[in-house]
Amino acid sequence: MNMSLNIRGILQSSPLPVFLVVAWALLWWRGSRRIRLWFVGLAPFGAVVGMVIGALAYFAERGPVRPCTPASCGVGGDVTSYRDPTSGIGKLIFGNSLLGLIVAMALVVLTLVVELLLADGRTALRRGKSETEPSGRGQRPGSA
Repeated sequence: MNMSLNIRGILQSSPLPVFLVVAWALLWWRGSRRIRLWFVGLAPFGAVVGMVIGALAYFAERGPVRPCTPASCGVGGDVTSYRDPTSGIGKLIFGNSLLGLIVAMALVVLTLVVELLLADGRTALRRGKSETEPSGRGQRPGSA
C-alpha cells in the first residue's frame, strides 16, 4: 500500500474541498471580517445544494440503458448495451459535495472559535482602557 501524499490526485478528485480551504485561507489573509463570515455561513449551504444536484444526477442516470447502434458501438453493436460516457457523474458530484460539506462544517467551527476569541480579546482590551485614568498614564484608580 502506497501512503504517499498525491496532491495532483487530491486536486483532480476533490476540487470543492480544496477550493473551500484555499478560499478560506485567502479570506483570512486578505479579506474582511464580514466577507469571511458570509463565506463560512454560505459554504455549507452550497455543499448541500451540490449534494442535491449529485443525487438528482445519479437517479437520472439510472434510467434505461440505450441500445448500441453500429454507429455508436462499432461492429456488432446491436448485441450489447452501453451507458453514456458521463455515467457515474452523479456519484462523483455527490461524493465531492459530501467532502465539501465536511470541510465546510470544520471551517465553520474553526472560524467561530477564532472569531469568539478575537471578540473576547477586543472586549478585554476595551475594558482595560476604560479602567485607566483620563491622563492616559495607565494607573488604576486607588493605586498610588
